[in-house]
Amino acid sequence: MERLRYSYIKSLFEKKTLDEREALYLLKHFSDALSYIPAHMLNDRAFAIEVVKIDGMLLGRLPDDLHWDKEVVSCAVRENPMAIKFADQSLLHDEEIMKVARDSYANYLKNIRDYN
Repeated sequence: MERLRYSYIKSLFEKKTLDEREALYLLKHFSDALSYIPAHMLNDRAFAIEVVKIDGMLLGRLPDDLHWDKEVVSCAVRENPMAIKFADQSLLHDEEIMKVARDSYANYLKNIRDYN
């Protein structure tokens, strides 16, 4: 089974074009796969939201115009509170974004305590 998954992933990396489903599959397994994803996909707001739901820190590698998009940033920060550092400065004064950041960080700390 693992060998089959490996050969599927390898075939995706070798493809000239990826569809969104394949691109998201790659990102779930390899955050470095972002460099293989076509720019037109990365500029798509809906796709960007799915990307940051996988790994909020990928917000930092998305096009700059998405760093001020409230929904994209909110999803990124919900997934990883440290993604707030990639948000546009104007969003650092937004109450909703800051609430998401506080709640996400509190949940992060709770998970650490529960783990220990």
